[in-house]
Amino acid sequence: MKDGFTPLEIIVAKILAEIENKRLSLKTLMEEYFSKHPDESVVRGVVKAYTISVLKRYRIIDTIAEKVLGIKLEDLSPFERNIIRSLIYETKFRDVKLRRILKISKVLRNVSITRQDCLRVKKIPIKELLREYRGSERIGIEYSIPTWIVDYVIGILGKREAFKLFKAFNKKPPVWIRVNTLLIKPEKLFELLQKKGICLEYDKDFRELLKVIDGHDKIVKLLEHKKGLFYIQDKSSLLVGYTLRPGAWSKIWDMCSAPGGKTSHVYQLTEGKVSIIATEWKGNRVRKMVEILRRLHNYGVEIINSDAEKPPFNAKFDGIILDPDCSSLGRLGHSPEIRLWLEKDIICRYQQQQRRLLETASRYLKRSGVIIYSTCTLTLEENEQNILWALDNLPLELENVEPRIGLPGLLGLDKTQRLYPHVHSTVGFFVAKFRY
Repeated sequence: MKDGFTPLEIIVAKILAEIENKRLSLKTLMEEYFSKHPDESVVRGVVKAYTISVLKRYRIIDTIAEKVLGIKLEDLSPFERNIIRSLIYETKFRDVKLRRILKISKVLRNVSITRQDCLRVKKIPIKELLREYRGSERIGIEYSIPTWIVDYVIGILGKREAFKLFKAFNKKPPVWIRVNTLLIKPEKLFELLQKKGICLEYDKDFRELLKVIDGHDKIVKLLEHKKGLFYIQDKSSLLVGYTLRPGAWSKIWDMCSAPGGKTSHVYQLTEGKVSIIATEWKGNRVRKMVEILRRLHNYGVEIINSDAEKPPFNAKFDGIILDPDCSSLGRLGHSPEIRLWLEKDIICRYQQQQRRLLETASRYLKRSGVIIYSTCTLTLEENEQNILWALDNLPLELENVEPRIGLPGLLGLDKTQRLYPHVHSTVGFFVAKFRY
C-alpha cells in the first residue's frame, strides 16, 4: 500500500464486518466503501480478489484461529473477527512478511498475535487440522461451506456429484456476456473485444452469448460496455427469456425484475415491440435497473417501484416472469459472502414468500398465458416443492422448459430444468414453465 492509504487488511476487515452486519452483497458494500473513500479506488480490484479469497477459506481460517491460536472468533466484534481472518489468511496462504502482520495486529484490542503465533500458523498442515473432524463437518471446513448445506446437497445429489459441486464453488466462476443485438451483431462485438485483448468463445446454445475466457477484469472498463453493446449475464438466466417465447405475446410482466437482466433480454428478443412492465420494491434496485436499461437502450420498459404482491394495476398479462428472492445456494461460487450468514431456516421463509408471489402471478395471468418461474438456488423447498404446490393449489399446468440445456428437475418433474456450476458452467439455477 502507498503512504497515506488505509492498509489493505483493514479495508477487507471493514467490508467483511459490514457483510456480516448488513447481510448485503460484497458488490454492494464495496461500492458503498469506495464511494466514501474514492481516493482508495486504485486498490479496488485487489480488495475484491483478497476478500473473495478469505471468504472461500473462511472455515479453514476460523478453525486455525480456534485450534492453533485458541481464539474464539464468535466472541469478538465483527471488525476484530475479520482482522484476524485477514491476518491468518496472509500468514497461511500468502507470502506476507511477519513484521507487516504483527504491525497490523496492533489494531486488535481484545486479543494479541505474536511472532510465535504466526510461525505456528505457517507450519500447521491443513490435513492435520482436519484430522479430528469427520463426515459433513470435515467437508464443510475443507470447502468453507456451512455444514447444513453440505448435508443438504449430498442428500439431493449424492456424494459424488456434491463433491464436484463443492469444488466448483471454490473455483473462479466463468463470466458470460450477452451481446446487445439491438445495437451490434455478435460477430462484430466478438471481433472488437478480441482486438482489445479479451479472449472469448461462442456459446453453443445461444447465439447472442459469449463466454469470457480471459480478460474478465477488463470488460466492465471497456467503452463497448459503457455504450451498452453487451451486458454481463449468466447463461442460465437466458433460458428464462427463451422459454417465455416473448414474441408470441403482447403484454409481459417481470414481477421481481432488478437488476433488469431478464427484462432486458426479453426486450431484446422482441426488439422492443412488446409491452413490458417491470416491478421492483426496493428503491435502490429500481435506480440501478433504470441505469442499466438506459445503458442498453431499452427505453420501452415501464418500470414501477412496487411490491409485486400488491401491484398498482389491474391488468392481465400474456407472459409473466417470476424470479423471486431466494436462498441463493446456486450462487455460493459467485457470491461467497452469503456463506457467512446463510441459515437453514431462511429456506422456509423464502418458500412462503415465493408461494404468495406464485398465487399473485396466477391472478394476473390471461387465459392460455404462461408463467416462467426461476430461482438461483438448489433447494427442493424453493423449487420442485413450490411447483407441486402450485399444481395442487392454482389453476396452472406444467409445460416443458425449452430449449433443453439443463438437467431434468427432481421429484419426477422432468419438464423443469436444473443447471449446475460443475456441469453447465453457470450458477446453480432452476426453471419451470406454467400455463393457465
